[in-house]
Amino acid sequence: MDGNVATARVSDAAKGTLTADPGRAVRLAGVSPQWTRTRPVSHEVRTSLDGRHWREGTTGPARFVRVTVRSADDKKRAGIEGLRVTRAK
Repeated sequence: MDGNVATARVSDAAKGTLTADPGRAVRLAGVSPQWTRTRPVSHEVRTSLDGRHWREGTTGPARFVRVTVRSADDKKRAGIEGLRVTRAK
C-alpha cells in the first residue's frame, strides 16, 4: 500500500475491510495481501472498476481492490502489512 510495514492496517473488529485505489484502472495479474503476525482465519479479495460494483477475483481490469478479513475473535484481530498488486503485461 505505502511500502512501510510500520503502517499496518488492523480492523477495529473481528471482520474488517481495506479498500485500495491505485489512482486509475489497470489490468491486474494478481493481488497478494501480506499479513501481520496475526493471520486471518479467512479472507476475500474483490475488485471494481467504479467502487460500487464488486467482483471476486484478483485478475482483470480494476481500479479498486478490496480485501475483507475475518479474525478468529475480536481480541486477536488480523491485519494487513502490505498489499502487492501486480499489473498484467
